[in-house]
Amino acid sequence: MVPLYAFVSWLGLRFKEVALYLDTLRDCYEALVIYTFYQLLVHWLGGHQSVVEVVASLHPDKGQHMFPLCWKQPWAMGEEFFVKTRLGVLQYVFFKLVTALFTFIFQLAGVYHEGEFRWDGGWPYIAFIVNMSQIWALYCLIMFYVATKEVLLSLRPIGKFLCIKNGCFCPTFWQGVAIAILVELNIIKDTDIGWSA
Repeated sequence: MVPLYAFVSWLGLRFKEVALYLDTLRDCYEALVIYTFYQLLVHWLGGHQSVVEVVASLHPDKGQHMFPLCWKQPWAMGEEFFVKTRLGVLQYVFFKLVTALFTFIFQLAGVYHEGEFRWDGGWPYIAFIVNMSQIWALYCLIMFYVATKEVLLSLRPIGKFLCIKNGCFCPTFWQGVAIAILVELNIIKDTDIGWSA
């Protein structure tokens, strides 16, 4: 994943007119990585039916939601838990692909305005949707891990999860939002060498 990010970043610096498109395609790859990690956990547990059986044998308290969603109705352990966590992770792939399509459309129409907090631009809306989708996907991954951590002990998934979380969510999305905020606050300014903030 890191070599791909480095290569895409280099291409974006070298060919800045297509950087947005390259970054958007990279983001779609991130979504695929998250879902593939979830599928790895499912495969490690023996597949769909085996996961349903394993989860159904767990204490019903494992379906209790964590803070801040502890007010929600618990997910029944078994098929419901498995389907809801799977859809929770898979929705990120769907929304990432849809927002990528809209990013392309908005950019071609000249209304994307990347990094600008403008009501008439597409970027803040895309950023909000992606953020909510990422949060839900992470929440569902964590719910799945918390429920199955004893069974997954030999896989030691927490390190892998942290690598994927930090590799996908932190440096890309949040870094872009942080830079946009710094530009908006005029802390980062345009340069005179052809690049703008």
